[in-house]
Amino acid sequence: MKICIHSDGYEKQAELLRKTLEKRIEVEYTSDGMNIELDVVNTWNEKESYQISKIENGYRILGSDELGLYYGIGKFLHTAVWSETEFVPNPPTK
Repeated sequence: MKICIHSDGYEKQAELLRKTLEKRIEVEYTSDGMNIELDVVNTWNEKESYQISKIENGYRILGSDELGLYYGIGKFLHTAVWSETEFVPNPPTK
């Protein structure tokens, strides 16, 4: 499966995402794959919160802080539908 991860400096979180994907499916990291954007929005008042949204050709996972970003990645991976060759994200609607 082709995936492109944009981590905006959050390399530890991106590495967690990469390792988890690689344990479950064969991954090719390329710019023309499914986009997964990771970022932190420091203006949210809720600590450790996250938001997962659909974007063009992929998904954006935002955290209110670094822990929130970890939790968002966890939810993103946990709610996905996995097969032997790919996964289909199914993020929560709320």
